[in-house]
Amino acid sequence: MKPKVRFVDIKPYGEKFLLSDPIGISPPLLITPDLLFILSLLDGSREIREVQVEFLKGTGKIIASDELLEIIKFLDENFLLYNERFISKLKEERQKLFQKGYREPSHAGEAYPNEPEKLKSFIENTLQDGENFQENAVGIIVPHMDLRVANKVYGKVYSLIKGKNPDLV
Repeated sequence: MKPKVRFVDIKPYGEKFLLSDPIGISPPLLITPDLLFILSLLDGSREIREVQVEFLKGTGKIIASDELLEIIKFLDENFLLYNERFISKLKEERQKLFQKGYREPSHAGEAYPNEPEKLKSFIENTLQDGENFQENAVGIIVPHMDLRVANKVYGKVYSLIKGKNPDLV
């Protein structure tokens, strides 16, 4: 078995690290530096025994096979391993999203207003910032940034498709 941890966001959080899932399938987890090191070793190229050896070399600590297998089981239960179980869950979540037709706003009330009228006004003002920007766009790629910080960029880019009905958003 050569377990592989899938992509997650990792941020320092005091003396620990916060793992967050950018696609929202797995819950956020607070982990120790030792566990972070173990995750770095679970890249799909090492057998369990090799992970143990590398962990010993890197930390000077021994991790028992049973303990490592429990960690791997926990990661799998939380869809943090890139394997068939995760791929199946991802397909299931995508299917739910396509059936629903939209994605729930994840930053409403934080990065942009939560109330419909205030949000509409915010979007209209953002688009108005870009009205003098004229290009003939066939598609757009927009950075994922806080709307409060990058609304002028968003205004310019999204104004290119204002009034159009794109096939995919």
